[in-house]
Amino acid sequence: MAREEYGQTWWGEQWLNALTKIDYANRIPRGKSYARKGLVKEIGLANGKIMAKVQGSKPKPYTVSLSMTKISDNILTQFFDKIMNYPSIISKLNNGKIDPTLLDISKELGMKLFPDAAHDMNMSCSCPDSAVPCKHIAATLYKVCSDIDNDPFTLFKFRNIELLKELNKRGLTLVENQESQIPTIDDFYGKMDHKDSTKDREADIDYTKLSNRHHEVIKLLEDTPPFFTKGNFKDVYSKSLLQISKVAAKITFLPEELNEFVKHEVYAVNYDTEVVMTWYDKKLSVSGIDLYHLYTISPATLGLYHPSVGHFYTLIEIALQLISKGLVYPKIIQSDGMYGIVWQALILDSDVKDMILDFSNIFSIRDKSGKFLGRLGSISAIITHMINCFHRGTKEDDLMSDIFFGGKTYAFDGLSEKSMPNSIQNWLKLFEWDLGTLQPLFEVHEEYGDSFSIDIKIIDTENNIRTPEPFSKFIRKTNDTVKQHAIYRDLDLLSIYMAGISDFINSKGSRVITYDSKDFVDFLFNIKPIMALLDIQVSLPKSLKHLIKPKASGKISSSSSGVSKGIVGLSSILNFDWKVSLGDQFVEVKDFYRIVAEAGKLIKYQGQYIYITETELAALQKRLLAKESLSKIEILQTALSGEYEGAPIELTDEVKSIIKELNTTRNIAVPSSIQATLRPYQVNGYSWLVKNAKIGVGSIIADDMGLGKTLQVITFITYLHQNKWLEDKPALVVVPTSLLPNWENEIKKFSPGLKTYAYYDNNRNIKEAKKCQAVITTYGLIRTDINTFKTHDWEVIIIDEAQNIKNPISQQTKAIKSLKANHHIAMSGTPVENRLMDYWSVMDFANSGLLMNKTSFSKVFEKPIMKERDHKAVNKFKKITEPFLLRRMKTDKSIINDLPDKVVQDRFSVLTPSQAAIYQQVVNESMAIINSEKLDDSKSKFKRQGLVLQLIMALKQICNHPVQFLKSGHNDISLSGKSMMLTDTLESIIDANEKVLIFTQFKEMGDMLCEQIKDAFNIKPIWLQGGISLNERKKMVEDFQNLANKKIMILSLKAGGTGLNLTAANHVIHYDLWWNPAVEAQATDRAFRIGQKKNVIVHRFITKNTFEEKINLLINSKKDLADMTVNTGEKWIGELNNQEMEALFSISD
Repeated sequence: MAREEYGQTWWGEQWLNALTKIDYANRIPRGKSYARKGLVKEIGLANGKIMAKVQGSKPKPYTVSLSMTKISDNILTQFFDKIMNYPSIISKLNNGKIDPTLLDISKELGMKLFPDAAHDMNMSCSCPDSAVPCKHIAATLYKVCSDIDNDPFTLFKFRNIELLKELNKRGLTLVENQESQIPTIDDFYGKMDHKDSTKDREADIDYTKLSNRHHEVIKLLEDTPPFFTKGNFKDVYSKSLLQISKVAAKITFLPEELNEFVKHEVYAVNYDTEVVMTWYDKKLSVSGIDLYHLYTISPATLGLYHPSVGHFYTLIEIALQLISKGLVYPKIIQSDGMYGIVWQALILDSDVKDMILDFSNIFSIRDKSGKFLGRLGSISAIITHMINCFHRGTKEDDLMSDIFFGGKTYAFDGLSEKSMPNSIQNWLKLFEWDLGTLQPLFEVHEEYGDSFSIDIKIIDTENNIRTPEPFSKFIRKTNDTVKQHAIYRDLDLLSIYMAGISDFINSKGSRVITYDSKDFVDFLFNIKPIMALLDIQVSLPKSLKHLIKPKASGKISSSSSGVSKGIVGLSSILNFDWKVSLGDQFVEVKDFYRIVAEAGKLIKYQGQYIYITETELAALQKRLLAKESLSKIEILQTALSGEYEGAPIELTDEVKSIIKELNTTRNIAVPSSIQATLRPYQVNGYSWLVKNAKIGVGSIIADDMGLGKTLQVITFITYLHQNKWLEDKPALVVVPTSLLPNWENEIKKFSPGLKTYAYYDNNRNIKEAKKCQAVITTYGLIRTDINTFKTHDWEVIIIDEAQNIKNPISQQTKAIKSLKANHHIAMSGTPVENRLMDYWSVMDFANSGLLMNKTSFSKVFEKPIMKERDHKAVNKFKKITEPFLLRRMKTDKSIINDLPDKVVQDRFSVLTPSQAAIYQQVVNESMAIINSEKLDDSKSKFKRQGLVLQLIMALKQICNHPVQFLKSGHNDISLSGKSMMLTDTLESIIDANEKVLIFTQFKEMGDMLCEQIKDAFNIKPIWLQGGISLNERKKMVEDFQNLANKKIMILSLKAGGTGLNLTAANHVIHYDLWWNPAVEAQATDRAFRIGQKKNVIVHRFITKNTFEEKINLLINSKKDLADMTVNTGEKWIGELNNQEMEALFSISD
């Protein structure tokens, strides 16, 4: 265990040195032992006399008295008059320190601040020991040393010098006791800004702007602070904070697979109402923050939660980043006589300050009493909680470590402890540096030879004088001593870093600070960053403003002038040669070695300076001399991104031409057989697919939902057919089961000349399929029939909803990637930024190898982008993937005016086998009864009409879900084609962070949909139906409109068809149709109305090959029939004859 040491400051050390001069009986060492054992029971200082009680061998403590001979008034007057000529002395006293010059002045005057001999002190003890000093006196002297260390004013009080009074006579005011300035916990509470935050959690936070400043920030602290007597607390502090920062840096969020099991345990928890920071059981306690649950949430699913969860998630992200980069600092606070440490964001760092101010509305946390912690108080609570949790503790029973890192509170009311809170605050002073109105400017000048000089100028912002004024001139013309000593005090705080500051202050600016080349390197790289942290301006000459740091770079050339086929071909024509980048210039390696012949010093080069340390030079040499160059894929990535590890790369004109060709798309004429007018952005997308196919690279078309990806791809396939690409090898389209009928319908609608084969169900003849131009199948069939598909080659493989291959180790993904094709296209509306690792698997399908293996991709891109929000990594990623990824958003300015306000899509599902069996059975039984009814009298006709309506109702329910019709069974999504299609559709909507209204005619179907959505997504949708009160209805609408986590609302057509404003939704799903355009339009208009700022997509769910599809075709093809349905609904069906009705209701092929 470390022993208590004394004399932590130079003035404390001077006091200890004096003890050796008065020890004639070797009692001083024994006195130290007494002091360490805590045998000094009481100690006090008044009127220049120290009185103490020291426990000895007797039960009653001995009384000790200490004093020194009074200094004459004449000597004191001379002493203070001389002090006034040394501003640095006053400045140090202002900062709680004693300047060594003070000792020189006192010696010059024959005045003793510290005793030189025993007769300089009046010492007495009630013990029987005749030696003076005895061990009891010595113990008292050691305890006095501790007080002097923490509060240098103690020395002047002991010498009966009224320091404050004497300085006040001369126009100076010092603050002796700063206890009243230590803030209380209540100072952390602030007023709540009730304005809604306009910032989204996904807003543009770039954590890479936050530099790791652990070592810089530590430099703001002085060594061996006096409040810690067991060594150098700065070392303890640094090691502890570094250990904590490493814990914070390692914390990651759970993988999404695990997240699915736990993500909604905090569903709808409103963190705004939790207790945040309190004093409890002598500890500063931060509670109400459920870190475990928040860690289990994936960023991609935050939109599913109450907004407060997202806010806390952001707070925790920010806190982890700040702690891991050392951008936090401790602050001492008090409450009811107890002291503790809270940790705060280091807003000295301008990037930290900007980030926190940008997100001011997030930091609005309140405690049980309704008080708000305010912006800085909130982040402070989180940081304090984390540091207390992450700290491992020390091997020893260390009070200070527990206070700083363990949340312990302490009274500091023990012997020699009362001045410790002020001492701690003084030690931490620079963390809350405030320049005030007088701001220093350090002006650097190049001198002859290798030397530099620094002059200090003053900017007086109070008087709006922005022109820097020489320090000497400012002091001469400023009669205000308060202002003078304010700038002296601020500059003195920098003297622990910069030699020469005290001389500069005492010369009142006439003596500039000079450095030779070697020392100036220390100023540039160690002192200047600290000054930047303190927001002190440093003006450098032009030659030093952009210091050149040499970096490994290279030159990329090409063995071909054109683009080669495919990623492999493209990478094979590129060659790489090492070079070194010096700013924006590239030099050969041998020339670089000649330029930097001597590392570790500033090297003048073409009007600028180069600097590289010996360690950096050795690492650079090792890289440049390595036998292995970059791999072919690394060369391609480097060429596309235009950089190598942050350094610019030299590209030849041929390579620049290749990159330009990859990134340039020229519109191609749309095939004449396409039965649609493509919008300009769709023509561009189709042309981009053709261009990439010609080059031989794969494509990911990731347009936002509703922009017509399917039409663009169908146009592309038609182009291949028209240009005879598909004569020997057809196109293979792989889709989720629910989308297969949509693809069939879309191809028939837009490219009727394209011969298509749907490889599905019983229709699985691969030989017949190969005779067509396009084969459509499902992911499931690729997996089960993989051997069949692998025996054939394909011209192009197109996968829709490409997130189905996000898991690279699943059998489904492996099956898809094992197929052979000349070209690969992936379609996905899921935002790339939501799940970057999923994106790697999709790009690996489209362009295998482009993004390296999964491990390398995670290291280079996924972690920096997802965890650090590294904008440099984002930009590099975009440049590398730009030629192979096309993503347009509905909000893009280039296309928003090209979009209709409302897009109506017929979405086709297929009956599952169980649905089809029930459907056909009901049709057969019902038609037998209907056919038996005669049409010759009105009574039979009326009865027949009723039977037909009953049949329609039954078939609608069967198409919805067999359980709805049977009134029994398991509400399994896989039993209904519509339920499966709804799940796929909702997944895309949720991934895009959008909202949706789902309309159904049936209350029981609404109940079933609630259950299905809960099972699939663990989301409880809002279910607005008949019978709910007006207040409930109002709250449902407000929640859907205003809460980000309320994304899905189910409405019964009657309850929600009119009178509601639900413009938060930009998707409307008609799960079942009434075949009445007016009713349908009224429902759609809940979202599509005044106030809607987005394009609305309407999804009309129709079951293929059933009466639903046939009625839809009839209504769309006959205007008079459409008009009839507005007035009569579905009654017209009852007017059909038996043969027409049989054809309408039966399942078609």
